[in-house]
Amino acid sequence: MLIAGLIVFPLLYANFYSALDGISPELVNMSKLYKVPFTTRLFKMYIPSILPAMLAGVKSSVSLNLKVTIASEVIAQTRVSMGRFMQISRVYLDTAELLAWTAAAIILSYLLEWSVELIKKAVVRWR
Repeated sequence: MLIAGLIVFPLLYANFYSALDGISPELVNMSKLYKVPFTTRLFKMYIPSILPAMLAGVKSSVSLNLKVTIASEVIAQTRVSMGRFMQISRVYLDTAELLAWTAAAIILSYLLEWSVELIKKAVVRWR
């Protein structure tokens, strides 16, 4: 999980930074000039601006995270894991089982991306 987190972190950070950088400086200055409270700025300006980009980044990072996790399970040879079962079926040339595990990984990746899309639709209502 640490390896997957380290690989996905730069992608999420880049999405967060670009979304934060995309907020209009004039809008920020105006909110400071009119002394808008920080909590209001946070919930009415920053979060609505950052959230769509962050959820898009999470959606693209989820499947990459799953692939990296499975690859690290192959290397770590954990006791009960998808990566270990894929490696064993590859070593014993059990093509049907390897394809079944690959299909399961693809379906799991699709379901994770779909769940992030549902969360995005529930949270970001104006898009």
